Amino acid sequence: MLSQLRQQTKFVLWIVIVGFVGFMFFDWGMNRINPGSEQAGLAGKVGKNRITTEEFRQEYRNQRAAYYEQYEVSPTVQTEQEVADRTWETLVQRHLLWEEALK
Repeated sequence: MLSQLRQQTKFVLWIVIVGFVGFMFFDWGMNRINPGSEQAGLAGKVGKNRITTEEFRQEYRNQRAAYYEQYEVSPTVQTEQEVADRTWETLVQRHLLWEEALK
């Protein structure tokens, strides 16, 4: 029984290795990690406006600091997600209001 399992382990390991290498080339082919691509540094879009990852990070830092000041404790994993969600909603609302103000 164990010898059969050991023999099949090599086969499964090679399948995993080939799958991993294939996935890497597939992922690179989609320009996900190409820093020169148009989508690099883009967190999302609101209409024609782009929300960059740097803009999101800065707003997230501000929201996290505000949370700490209000509750005087570091956020837990669950509240970290809530802060990230609130950050995204804030950015989207800000961009929507900006579009309306320009009209």
